Amino acid sequence: MTNKSLKISDIAKKLNISSSTISRALTNPNLVAKKTRKFILKEVNKLKYIPNIHARNLRTKSSKTILFLVRDIDNQFYFEVFRGIEKVAKKSGYSVLMGSTDNDLKKEIDFFNMVKSNQVDGMILMTGRLPSRKIFSLNELKQMPIILSLEDIPEVNFNSLTIDNFQAAKEATNYLIKLGHEKIAHITSPLSETRIGILRRDGYRDALKKSGIKINSKFEYIGDYTVESGAAACKKLFKSANKPTAIFCSNDEMAYGAINQLRRMKINVPNKVSVIGFDDLPMSKSFYPPLSTIYQPRFLIGEKSMELLFEKIKIQKNKIDNIKLKTKLIIRDSSAKRIK
Repeated sequence: MTNKSLKISDIAKKLNISSSTISRALTNPNLVAKKTRKFILKEVNKLKYIPNIHARNLRTKSSKTILFLVRDIDNQFYFEVFRGIEKVAKKSGYSVLMGSTDNDLKKEIDFFNMVKSNQVDGMILMTGRLPSRKIFSLNELKQMPIILSLEDIPEVNFNSLTIDNFQAAKEATNYLIKLGHEKIAHITSPLSETRIGILRRDGYRDALKKSGIKINSKFEYIGDYTVESGAAACKKLFKSANKPTAIFCSNDEMAYGAINQLRRMKINVPNKVSVIGFDDLPMSKSFYPPLSTIYQPRFLIGEKSMELLFEKIKIQKNKIDNIKLKTKLIIRDSSAKRIK
């Protein structure tokens, strides 16, 4: 049984140690000598002490909670990122709340208000979008403990963690070109909402251009990161008389949808059409055929994002950091040399 009525002052009296030392051992253990800390934690555990979180939050003006905000909580990509965030957060006694905007502007504003009103200590933003300046001024947003993860927003100079989307997309497209493909289609993510889609499309176009392949606008379709949008885009691509021999998709889920649609149309992957995705989700290696894709270090993205946010919250570091992590082209069975 836990002891909810027990206070830190009671423990201090019993152990003959100051209340401040016990408090530090529980909330900032690194500030207490190892031997003392070990003794306190052992005794506190024996007494089955449960801290009053609400009282602590009022006292320290800290919620010990971080908000991880995404577009769509159903997207598999975020789960491993969340685990990385949580690992680093827990070491400092923080909890992580995952919020999903579902592209709903009202929900988005509510989440930002949580940061503004100190209901959470900071936000890792992975939506690539900020609320209207009519709601929050640019200065207000800059005062909030927010870091951008994977999505870059040029208008604000926030600490951010990204990958090189342009170069990664170019590498994937160049690989298809090396396999002998010239009719390469691209299913992109929403272009009007985030820069990721634009950067990946531009990397795809740059690879074609530098290889002397004419860019065909009819080979470009916009998806929304879902399996269904990948299938729908693929269906449109193959209604034309001029059909592609390869497809580069802006994420793995759209690639799954494209391959499923090709299967329905009795088009063999990769003998007739090669497909490459982006993300390297856990399912991609067991999908049929196993998906060639761009690997993103999702767990590391989570860890580094949390470390970056802690710099802003704890150290109150003013210097703007922009961290760029490496990606890797993973070659599997969904891509092959073009059969002439």
